[in-house]
Formats: sequence, structure tokens, C-alpha cells
Amino acid sequence: MKTELNIFTDIIAVIREGLYILGYADWDVRQGVQPFVSSIKKPTLVITMLSSPRYGWQHSSDEVGDTIVHKEKLYQDFNFSLQAIQKTGGVNQSLNVINAIALFLNSDQGVNALQIRGYGIDRITEIRTGFVSNDSDVYERVPSFDFTVNTLQTLTSDVPEIAKIDEDLRRL
Repeated sequence: MKTELNIFTDIIAVIREGLYILGYADWDVRQGVQPFVSSIKKPTLVITMLSSPRYGWQHSSDEVGDTIVHKEKLYQDFNFSLQAIQKTGGVNQSLNVINAIALFLNSDQGVNALQIRGYGIDRITEIRTGFVSNDSDVYERVPSFDFTVNTLQTLTSDVPEIAKIDEDLRRL
């Protein structure tokens, strides 16, 4: 079963791969919910998990061998928000980077990078452009989009042996 840490690590690795391929290797990627210094020194993509709904029905099966292994499987969606933050000191590339990453996640390279790690991509929303006031009371553009990936979650457990049957049966 994938934990939140595993999921963030995988998705951040895919985004970093996209940044490198697209020529934005100088951009950083951070997990937004973790405590971090709010002062951004270098251009940064901030990723936040919005929700993790479960859809469909849970499938269970048993594999019988020396022991019985019980498996429960469920496809689960993970909804993320990705924001580009860049301190303005020249040309603000944040909208270009967000557009490029959205394109990358839907491209063959992006889909393959996700599939290698066990994810599929469902959708990418429209790009929104919000504005925030920086330390100097200057409004900066903070473009963002949401996207949804899914993965198969599997829970495995061993079923204890209940009783042995003695097969030494005799005819009367």
C-alpha cells in the first residue's frame, strides 16, 4: 500500500523530471503542506494534496498455498494542486512553467513516467492565475492547476490456519 510520503515522493520525482526535460531545471519542487520557510529564494513549484477519494468497489481474493494470503485491492484517486511561485526580479516565467508542466503530465513522456511508478493520470484542470502580495507589497502572479492521478492500493494479510483435518477415514 502506498503511503502519503511514497505518493509525494513519486509525483515530485515526475515533476522534477519534467522540469529537467523542458529546460526549467533551476526550478525547485516542494511539498506545500509541510512546514517550510515562506521566503522563496528560487523559483518553486509547490504541490499540495487536496483529497484522496476512493471509487468503485473493493476487490478481495485469496491465494492458497502453504498459507492463505488474503489480498484486498482498490483504485484510489489523489487530487493535487500545483502552484508556481517566482520572485519577480526580471521576467516572470511562472505561467510558462505551469503551462509546460501541464503539457508534460499529459504527454507520452509524462504518462510513461507516471506509469513506471504505478500511477495513471485522470485529468488536469484549467490553469488559474491568482495574485499574491509579496514582502514589498508588489502583486506577483501565482498560476496553478489541479490534477488527479490514480493508483492501485493493495492490502495483504495472512489468514491463520483454523484447524487441521485428519484424513485417516475408514470404512465401517
